[in-house]
Amino acid sequence: MSLGKKLLELRKKAGLSQEEAADQLNVSRQTVSKWETDQTVPDLTKAKLLCEMYHVSYDQLISGNTVGGDLTSMDSAADEIDWTAAWSQKYPILASYQGLNGIGLTGNRLRLCAAAAKSSSA
Repeated sequence: MSLGKKLLELRKKAGLSQEEAADQLNVSRQTVSKWETDQTVPDLTKAKLLCEMYHVSYDQLISGNTVGGDLTSMDSAADEIDWTAAWSQKYPILASYQGLNGIGLTGNRLRLCAAAAKSSSA
């Protein structure tokens, strides 16, 4: 499906006229018409606004692919990943730092232990 047809479909699904879509995007109705008939394509700034207006990702707008599905499930999956182990495999030196006194790797953050922070500020 062409970009123009996708834009037309998304606009109709959103229940907007070309004039209403144009007003939200600060363009003319003719510009929206040209996008929808594949005479021209929106620039990146307008494409970003289109994505926000139609609640789709840039990838969905351009290619029609749904990458990763539901973003909330992606966020919860990211929380369950042991980032320390993942990064330690890629960068083995991190594993040796983890064993040093006063440094702890938790989740995806490197933090100084409270005891080490107190002793350095004293």
